[in-house]
Amino acid sequence: GLSLPINESQILMLLEHNVITAPHENALLTVFGVQPTSLDEGLKTLADAQPEQLPQDGVGGLERKRFWADISGSAYGPEELMDQFRRRITEVIPIEFSAEPGAPQEAVHGATLTASLPLRGNIQIRVEEVTPREITFATLRGHPLAGVVRFAARQRENGVLRFTVSVFARAATTFDWVAMNTVGGVAQNSNWRTTVERVVELSGGKAGAVQSRSNTVSKQERVEIEERIGEIVIGQKRDGRAEG
Repeated sequence: GLSLPINESQILMLLEHNVITAPHENALLTVFGVQPTSLDEGLKTLADAQPEQLPQDGVGGLERKRFWADISGSAYGPEELMDQFRRRITEVIPIEFSAEPGAPQEAVHGATLTASLPLRGNIQIRVEEVTPREITFATLRGHPLAGVVRFAARQRENGVLRFTVSVFARAATTFDWVAMNTVGGVAQNSNWRTTVERVVELSGGKAGAVQSRSNTVSKQERVEIEERIGEIVIGQKRDGRAEG
């Protein structure tokens, strides 16, 4: 596995608020000349250090799901609609995202977004790739899925714009596999349908019912998908180091 620049004891201290506050006299700063780490900064460091959960890290078959709608009369072209989606992603996806100070509220390259799921607690996703018409997230350790979610907008014939949510993932653990094959999968599908419906509303246009399709991919397809996802994640990390 990947080693993290923070250990379990440090995580526990952060969660228990055993961190330096802002008193008038702080020995770390006044005596040793060391700038203390705030709770917000510590938690952000922890979030950014969490590794991605790739499909090969999960259990069961690799599922491919697609949810889409063809939008007529959109006020935006594909690139403009995706820009709106990136800026308002915490409003569009129907889960509760963290509203803590400093928590990312837009889907920018490399950002780690934290959300809360019923009966699960906090989960995290990271923006791995952003292009004018697509954005790809990877799930992080602790998420019930191991894989990626891609959102895309495409111009089609007769002025129709198609918005699509594509999921390529396995269950993260055996427990998650059981959950996803009972109520969890139904809830997840409902969330993605709602996401598409909200993007239709955001576009200002109209669309029919949300369409969907799902299947378990073949072994050959799985290898190709896993390789492509690996390339995306490696590219994000390379870009992150270059920016740092």
